[in-house]
Amino acid sequence: MITPVILCGVSGNRLWPVSRASFPKQFAPLVGCETLFQKSALCSLGAEFTNPLVVTNSNFRFIVKEQLQAISITHDAILLEPAQRNTAPAFLAAAIYLAQQDPEKAMLVLPSDQMLHKVEDLKVSLKLGLAEVARGQIVTFGITPTYPETAYGYLEIPMPVKHGPIQPIRFIEKPDAARAQKMVKSGSLLWNAGMLLFKAKDILTAFKTHEPDLVRQLTKPIKTSKDDRGFYRLKAEEWASVENISIDYAIMEKAQNLSVVHLA
Repeated sequence: MITPVILCGVSGNRLWPVSRASFPKQFAPLVGCETLFQKSALCSLGAEFTNPLVVTNSNFRFIVKEQLQAISITHDAILLEPAQRNTAPAFLAAAIYLAQQDPEKAMLVLPSDQMLHKVEDLKVSLKLGLAEVARGQIVTFGITPTYPETAYGYLEIPMPVKHGPIQPIRFIEKPDAARAQKMVKSGSLLWNAGMLLFKAKDILTAFKTHEPDLVRQLTKPIKTSKDDRGFYRLKAEEWASVENISIDYAIMEKAQNLSVVHLA
């Protein structure tokens, strides 16, 4: 079974006043009745999934719990970050926590500030991804670009593919408008969907190889955190020294065991 891991610690004000530091966009019902966070949680319903693990800022803990209860989803645990530290520490915290239960556990990491329009496409892609995960791969998902977006990262692939899996050539950070135009026309790039699938033990191995200091910083705080009604609060003094780094910079641009599965 797959454990969904939902990251919802980001705050911002790009959609102010709907989105603000104390109530970021993932908790607002921007499209339909459910919030983006709730839609992410609903994507991971089904016999193939366990209850979700959520990683969020401690300031959002009650919002997370209330919004999950509103859609009748029971969480595995809610890990509380004392301060925002980008995606790599959140990924690693979830992996350390879940590896204590079972290092073979498959994890699907979902951002909570975007929306999937075709949930069934995700489930088809997951079947392809799980075969890769079984042989120790870290799987990322790519989406065919429909316009030259400058706010997304891209995945360069050897050739256009319908489904995959295929090994990526490289990750490309958010391009300027002119470069994005050329990239979309080339047909050999996908939008980076920001979703990853892997075994807990394999992402831990990647962190130990490429970010050993981060592993040392987070292992004790995660393993010594106590269950407080489903919340696991990380100590602020230990979290303060944790590096602010994205999963792309920390792992995805360095790891050799990567596979891309086409999402749409």
